[in-house]
Amino acid sequence: MSTSTSPVTAPTTSTRPSPAGVRRNPRHRVNRLHFILAPLALLWMIPVIMILGLSLLPTSDPSTTFFNLLLSSPSLSNYANVWQQNPIFRNLVNSLMITVPSVVLVTLAGSVAAFALAMLKVSFRGVIFAALILARVLSMSGIVVAIFKILQSFGLYNSLSGLTLVYTALGLLSAVIIFRTAFLALPYETYETYEASVLDGANKWQTYRQSISRWAARHWPSSWCGG
Repeated sequence: MSTSTSPVTAPTTSTRPSPAGVRRNPRHRVNRLHFILAPLALLWMIPVIMILGLSLLPTSDPSTTFFNLLLSSPSLSNYANVWQQNPIFRNLVNSLMITVPSVVLVTLAGSVAAFALAMLKVSFRGVIFAALILARVLSMSGIVVAIFKILQSFGLYNSLSGLTLVYTALGLLSAVIIFRTAFLALPYETYETYEASVLDGANKWQTYRQSISRWAARHWPSSWCGG
């Protein structure tokens, strides 16, 4: 008795993707929102273009065209006059001499004060922090007379050192608030390092320098940007 076997053929599947599964290249997709954003961006730049045009407008020929946006004869003489008639370089140096010490003093003093308010058992630290928050309400016009009297009594009026101390005092409130919030949000690993340094007998300055300052050096830039 003979049996015949027919060859088994595998079912053929089409490799052509279905129309529903076709994914278009996003590079070829035109976002219609750009047709609205591009004119708005140009409209937003009109004041900037006008200010730049006014800076290039010479006094000898102040004529303009196209709605005062285009100059008939632009010139760089105004910029040359500014550099010749004003000590721009000396003013920039003075700004650096005021800004750099102010930032350093605000960072050091603010971080130490925030470390004490956040991590140490300071008496009435809640009251102190509330007083700092209330001091933020004071406007500059309300304390300018007091600042003038203090600088005059210490002989620091009309000096770079006095101006540096003023900017340091004004920025110290924000620094303490921002750094205290950052210290209270310490990650668990950093808090364990802090507790270990306390158990090992380290004093307050050592715990600040070893555990807290290392973490804060990595996170202070983001804290300042967020604040």
